[in-house]
Amino acid sequence: MLKLAFDGITAFSYKPLKMATTAGTLVCVLSILLPLIFAIVRLITGGAFAFHEYDFMYVITFLQGAVFLALGIIGEYIARICDEVRGRPNFIVSETFGFEGDKK
Repeated sequence: MLKLAFDGITAFSYKPLKMATTAGTLVCVLSILLPLIFAIVRLITGGAFAFHEYDFMYVITFLQGAVFLALGIIGEYIARICDEVRGRPNFIVSETFGFEGDKK
């Protein structure tokens, strides 16, 4: 039943892909902003700069966010390709007026 529920959520919605893109963007932005915020706080409070302790953490966090962002973008492209391949019409016409094909 869990597999069926998961298929129901992911088969007809692009929200998980958009969430991956949004999460990647947020992680990238936060990994850039956090060192700046810590530097400003240390300047204001007069503390010593100790960025060497967290340098790798910021770089790895930024790269992880970039990977999520790239996967989200690629996933959205693949979802759009799947929509095009299905060949479903963009809209359904229930009635037409004034065309030769009208049989009324």
